[in-house]
Amino acid sequence: MKKDKTISAVLLIAGSSNRFGGITNKNLEKINDKYIFWYSLEVFNNCKYIDNIFIVVKEEEKEHVTNILSDFNFKKDFTIVVRRK
Repeated sequence: MKKDKTISAVLLIAGSSNRFGGITNKNLEKINDKYIFWYSLEVFNNCKYIDNIFIVVKEEEKEHVTNILSDFNFKKDFTIVVRRK
């Protein structure tokens, strides 16, 4: 089967987490020793229909997220996108 379209996933982790208390980005908190956003990232990474992943971050969190992602085993191409204010 020839695939004539590219499907991208967009993971938005640049929110303010106001409903979470607004002190820290909830996506950068851990549940069961895993960052919250990592759960969604694993689903996207393992989905056979997704070709690449865009991860949207705050500028001030880009370095931290990049460090976290260095331990992730990507099967897909991914791009970190910095949210504009």
